[in-house]
Amino acid sequence: MVSRSFRCLRLAVAVLATLISAAHAEVHFGGVAAGDISSTDAILWTRAENEGSAADLTAQVATDPGFSNIVGTLGGRTGADRDFTLKLDATGLTSNSQYYYRFLAPGSVTSATGQFTTAPTAAQRVAVKFGFSGDSDGRFRPYPLIAKIASQKLNYFIFLGHTMYETASAGSPEVPVISGLTTNAADLSSALTVYNEKYRNNVCGVNPDRSAEHLRPAESAVDAGCDRNLYSARQPRARQ
Repeated sequence: MVSRSFRCLRLAVAVLATLISAAHAEVHFGGVAAGDISSTDAILWTRAENEGSAADLTAQVATDPGFSNIVGTLGGRTGADRDFTLKLDATGLTSNSQYYYRFLAPGSVTSATGQFTTAPTAAQRVAVKFGFSGDSDGRFRPYPLIAKIASQKLNYFIFLGHTMYETASAGSPEVPVISGLTTNAADLSSALTVYNEKYRNNVCGVNPDRSAEHLRPAESAVDAGCDRNLYSARQPRARQ
């Protein structure tokens, strides 16, 4: 009887611990971005950390920052195979118009609000304000130019690359150089892992509490240029 009661008690404690853990689990967003914007659609991107698990997210697109006029709602699920990132195609938009977007996670968790302007049609003649930059060697951190992009209220921001370098920098060691002559599958696989970490260092910083280190123009439309093939999982440009 005592043994059975003890087993029941252990089961109850285990169930309670699971419920407490689930109750405290909360999705943390790693920023938002919009890219590959046409006159009628835009790719919306985010990364959502959910203690190593996938998360079901909802994206909202509105014509105002208060989201009183939501014109689009999309849903998707993050996955470990994409480093818990998600890209959604917001369609049916009006040309040369400003939109605001955000992501929602279970538990009423809301991401930062991003904004973008759709491209004009070929027949429209409009003024456009855009900026561009490139070459984010980790040795240049913090990135004061990137931190000021949102304040410029650009329609478009083009990042020419590279979004990271193989060189060593504070808190981020040197990684192997991979060229077009590298064909060994194992070398390419291991290189992708360490280059992804280099990219993460620049996007999130080597110290997550130091936001000035971040290479993250979150409110701008981003074209990541020559690095998009390696890092399409994290960048909004690629539609696949």
